[in-house]
Amino acid sequence: MQDLGYDSHNSVQILGSLWILSVIFFVRLILYLPMIMALSLFFKKLVPYKKSLQKRLAMGEWVKISLEAYFEFLIAGYLNILYNLNEKSGE
Repeated sequence: MQDLGYDSHNSVQILGSLWILSVIFFVRLILYLPMIMALSLFFKKLVPYKKSLQKRLAMGEWVKISLEAYFEFLIAGYLNILYNLNEKSGE
């Protein structure tokens, strides 16, 4: 049997790292971006940083979260199809 580094077939447990990335994204979106936008009105040095942050949040973060979700579901599906729960003890 192959060891993929996962203790369970439960896809909710496997998707734990996706939750962390999603929380970081929404904290940056809801708290950090408005703060930088407000400060960039007073400090013009922050305008290029604000634009790069907007671009990263618009495309880069969504792509990262989507790819990680795809691979986590792929691994969970692989585990569920290849190693049935009835064959292993403990679940």
